[in-house]
Amino acid sequence: ALQAAKAEHAALTTEIGEVQAMSEQHAARVHAANDISEQWTAHAAGLQATLTHTQAEHAAATAELQEVRARAQQATDGAKLKKVLALVQKERDALTARVEDLTKGAEPGV
Repeated sequence: ALQAAKAEHAALTTEIGEVQAMSEQHAARVHAANDISEQWTAHAAGLQATLTHTQAEHAAATAELQEVRARAQQATDGAKLKKVLALVQKERDALTARVEDLTKGAEPGV
């Protein structure tokens, strides 16, 4: 009976050792998984910061583009107004010349 108890004790001791070894391996895997998780969390935070920065740059570029478009529209409008003004001035000059011609013909002694 003593021998059987000793053999059972040895078997249980061996099994306990195996369970402890598996437990340590599991703990090591959990620790490694936590390290990887922390790395991915840091990477995700970096990506979020990059995204936020990129969105801010996009917003600034969009605002700048709108400003450039507004200036281009103003320049186009200004060019159109200059053309209209030139046509109006040309028409005014033609009418002034016509009035002068008509006035010369209507003057007494002419």
